[in-house]
Amino acid sequence: MRYFIICFFLIPVFLFGQKEEINQLLKSNQLLTYGSFVVGYSNPDQQRLLIYGEKTESSTTLFNVASVSKTFTGLGILKLIQEEKVKPGDPIGNYLNNLQPALKKVTIEQLAFHTNGIHDYFTLIQNHKGITNDDVMAALAKLDSTVFEPGSNWGYTNSGYVLLAEIIEAVTQEAYSVWIKREILDPMGMESAVLFQDSKNKPVYGHRSNGNRDSVISLTHGGGNYLFTPNDFIQLGVACNQNKELNSLFKLSKGLSKPWIRDSTWSSGYGMWHGQDDFGEFVAHSGRSYGYQAYYRYYTNKKLFIFYMTNQDSPNTKKFRNELIKLTTETQ
Repeated sequence: MRYFIICFFLIPVFLFGQKEEINQLLKSNQLLTYGSFVVGYSNPDQQRLLIYGEKTESSTTLFNVASVSKTFTGLGILKLIQEEKVKPGDPIGNYLNNLQPALKKVTIEQLAFHTNGIHDYFTLIQNHKGITNDDVMAALAKLDSTVFEPGSNWGYTNSGYVLLAEIIEAVTQEAYSVWIKREILDPMGMESAVLFQDSKNKPVYGHRSNGNRDSVISLTHGGGNYLFTPNDFIQLGVACNQNKELNSLFKLSKGLSKPWIRDSTWSSGYGMWHGQDDFGEFVAHSGRSYGYQAYYRYYTNKKLFIFYMTNQDSPNTKKFRNELIKLTTETQ
């Protein structure tokens, strides 16, 4: 299969000076074997976007960003907190009546921080293909216990963000996707961002390490299944630097965050992680699912947004991520 490097010039027009260095990083990490790899960054002066790999991909191709979707659920909850419609310490039973007492006492912030102890729905439902939030809620309604006492430990669980999406719907009395689009995505200019189940266009196929090609299997929302184009990710970067409401929500997340139990140099926020390195403070989140991966990092003080997205599930992306961030921050 032939591979290409495609450089898209945005307004204002800038050449992505590190394109060959990034190409070498991708090659050294064996990330150009199949699929495509999108890399970009944005600061107040410029937006830069590169697409490596299959010729058919473009700046308007849809990719599944997997758990990066959690950031937008988190922003939705933060907006409701800001509007005093919910509180971080509210038991979720205040909004969701069809749960057993063991789950009803879990708080909103425990859902957001993955300290709730609720079983991940992928372990509760055997066949993941086509499952919806209704299926997840039916499975969770049967649970009368948690893996650990809520608030006492940490365990990543997609169930928490499905529940947060259900709370958004209960409070706003609107469909999650409709409310998130109007209140969160549209103000940031992310016009193409859409849930898989609502999309008229299919995403590019995901390439799995076992050789299989997938699209999207589950149809849940809240914790995953948003589709972005590369342009959507660039628009998120522009919004990070220009949208005052988005930055106020980042600050609110930081203020409400708590040190991660496993590593206190990181803090759990609402659909995002808060950290700091030699370049400065940042918010970040990653996603991986069914042959797709995505990642963003926004340095809040330096106003630098970095992202990548790909339709492959290689384990080498984390090493590439660290090398990309080092390369990009050293040239700022």
